[in-house]
Parts: sequence; structure tokens; C-alpha cells
Amino acid sequence: MMQNSFSKPLFFAKIALIMNDATSYIKKLMQKKLLRGIVLGLLLFLPEISWAQTQKDEEHLIKEQHEARRKALEFDQIIAAQIEKTKDTDPFLDALLPYIAFRKQNASICKTSPQAKLCQDKYRWLQNTKDLAQGNCSQLNNDLMKRICKNLSQNTCASLPTGEADLCQGYLQMDLESVRKGIGEPALKNSFTIEGNTQRAAAKMLSVYMGFKNYNSRFACLKYRDSLNLEQVLACDMLFGDQDPYQTLDVIARDIAMFDLSLMRDDMDLCNGISTQDIKNRCQNPKTRTQRLR
Repeated sequence: MMQNSFSKPLFFAKIALIMNDATSYIKKLMQKKLLRGIVLGLLLFLPEISWAQTQKDEEHLIKEQHEARRKALEFDQIIAAQIEKTKDTDPFLDALLPYIAFRKQNASICKTSPQAKLCQDKYRWLQNTKDLAQGNCSQLNNDLMKRICKNLSQNTCASLPTGEADLCQGYLQMDLESVRKGIGEPALKNSFTIEGNTQRAAAKMLSVYMGFKNYNSRFACLKYRDSLNLEQVLACDMLFGDQDPYQTLDVIARDIAMFDLSLMRDDMDLCNGISTQDIKNRCQNPKTRTQRLR
């Protein structure tokens, strides 16, 4: 009897232990299945997330591209209007007309200038300088320059008086200081129209002469570049550059418009869009920037 009473509790204890183990196993199994379900759900949902993010990034990029194109178009319209304004009103472009007229050998171009007489005077000066450089002494309409021309053709300036001899020697040796001394001589004071100081006037006279003397050489024309003003530097491009002078004028008009826009917006970064180096330098230099093209 005692054996039977002892075995029943033991039996039930074993059953309870088995059931407890089974419950733990079932819980673990359910947890594993739940985890697998979560993982599987994530794996199924991740492509949706990735695709949605990619689509969002593409839409943002497209918006940025549209905005960039809109701003570029807006700027093109602004600069186009500024270029037209420059062409219509800027006196600096008008100062370049004599060089275009001479390069085209069409003096009637000067008639389109608001300062037609000044343009025609410069045209005649260019023709005289070319005749002097090429030894066409009989074509010169100035007695002083005829004398100098004849001496140059003989490679001597010895027979000329002071002033004239300096000028002759300057052309013969292509020496800027001699030309400056010549045109600064009191006896020759009324023989030349001096724009600015004598150094700059001499540089202009000698530069154009050297361009013609060296077979229409822009390089020779710019030998004394540091003594030339902006108009005179660009004159070398107009007279002796590879481009058609009207194409050069279009580039200069755009560069001046960009310069002016840079001043109006107080944005020096716009100077980077200027093609003509001398204009770009003025735009980027705080000292010359506010003086514009003077």
C-alpha cells in the first residue's frame, strides 16, 4: 500500500515536468516563427522602402535641375537685355568704331557714330600711320611725317632737327622713349593731338606703327601694352586680331555688360564670365573696378 501511495506523486511530477518542457519548447518555437515572420516581413518591405527613397531622390534631383535651368534662362535674359543696352548707349564701344572701319576699309562706318568727325579723324590717322610704316611717303598729307618717312626709308635721322630726329629715331628703333621725347618737343606741340599724357600718346602711335610695320602683327602692336589704355589694347585686337572685328566687338559688348551687371549686383564672381582679359582684370581688381573702363 505504501509503494502505491508513493508512486502516484512521482508520476504526476514527471507529467508536470514533461508538460513544462513542452510549453517552453512551444514558446521558443512560436518566438522563432514570430522572428522569422518579422524578418520575412522586413525583407518583403525593404524593397518598397528602397524604391520609395530612390524615387524621392530622383524627384529632388529633377526639381534641382529644373530650378537650375530656370535660373540659367533668367540670367541669359538679363544679360541679353544688358548687352543690348550696352550696344545702344555705351560710349566705349563707339570709340572702337574707327578701328573697325579701318580694318574693313570702309570709312562710311564712321557715319554711324555719334562722334562721326572724331571717328573720321582717327581713320585718317590710321591710314597715315600705315603709309608711314610701309614707306608710302607720297601718300602722307602731313609735311612733318613726310620728312620723317623719307629719312626712315634711308635708315637715318641725322638730317632732322631736334624733336623730329627723336621722333624719327623712335620709329626707326621702335623705341618708346624716343617717340615720347619727339612729341613732347615744344616745336612739335601743335603737330599732334595728344590724348592723355605723352607716354600714353607715344605708346599708341608706336604700337599701331609696329603692328603695320610687322605685317599686321597683333603681337608687335602690344609690345608696349603696359603703357596703353584699354581702348588702345583693344584697338590692336580690332586691327590685327584673327577674328572679324565685329565678332570682337560682340565679345567686348558682352564683357562690358557682364562687368556692369557685376557692379550693379555687387557680385565679383560674375567677373569670371568675362572673356577679354583686360576687362576681366579691371572687374576683379578692387582699385580699378569702380572706375569701370576709364
